[in-house]
Amino acid sequence: MSEILDWIARTSHDFWEWIGKTNPDTWAAAAGWTTACIAVIASVAAFRQVRIAREVREEQAQPYVVAFMEPSQAEQHILELAIKNFGTTAAHDVRVESNPPLVRTASEHEKESETVKLFDIMPVMAPGQEWRIFWDSTLRRKDAGLPDRFEITIYYKDSHSKEMKPTKAVLDWTVYKSRMWVSTYGQHHAAKALREISSTVSRWSEFGGGLKVFSRDGDAKDEARKLTPEDLQRLEDINDRVLGRKKDPELPAPESPTVNPAGEPESLPALTEDQQDSEKE
Repeated sequence: MSEILDWIARTSHDFWEWIGKTNPDTWAAAAGWTTACIAVIASVAAFRQVRIAREVREEQAQPYVVAFMEPSQAEQHILELAIKNFGTTAAHDVRVESNPPLVRTASEHEKESETVKLFDIMPVMAPGQEWRIFWDSTLRRKDAGLPDRFEITIYYKDSHSKEMKPTKAVLDWTVYKSRMWVSTYGQHHAAKALREISSTVSRWSEFGGGLKVFSRDGDAKDEARKLTPEDLQRLEDINDRVLGRKKDPELPAPESPTVNPAGEPESLPALTEDQQDSEKE
């Protein structure tokens, strides 16, 4: 520790001794060199800032084409492949490559999967412009055994025909197969309902023009639906047979005394001896 303190003391003594021996001209020269060094450092910093600002302006004024997949506005289980230019300038000679090739599940008339057809080359894609195509449905693709992961590479040029750095995207179906969503009805569903109403109303027209009208007499139809006594009796007999109920045989109605033309009741026939004995008992 003492050696360090001795070194600091000697250095300080030499420094002050050198200052005392230095003349004003030497100080002026040193100040000039110092100013020059500061100017060089400031120039380097300024040049670097200009270069960074230029790179930022170039990045902001260049196309930026990206591929992505997202649910369709019509139905959430339908996914579309979209290619969009997010840059501020137009992209030229846009080409798309996929590894493996894009495929979708077979349609109703096909037995195997089918290829998703992309454009060969798009001459110009304006800023904000996008290109979409139906890719597949999560409901049909879930158990189709098709690849889930696709690597998309997009090649394009800027407005000066400079080849831009290709943009790459990895599109994975795995995150969409088990996805749940809430259905939101919008303009598409309203238009679909209007088309169904139009199709239904069009079938009401009579041949040759005009509207077919159906009339109904409610009172007459309700009266026709009423059950007659015979129908009620028939239903009661059916219930008795189904439930196994026995009905007492109907007793014959007593004979009413007949009236002669003179208005006096005729006498009843005389009872036999057996009948008289049974009545006495």
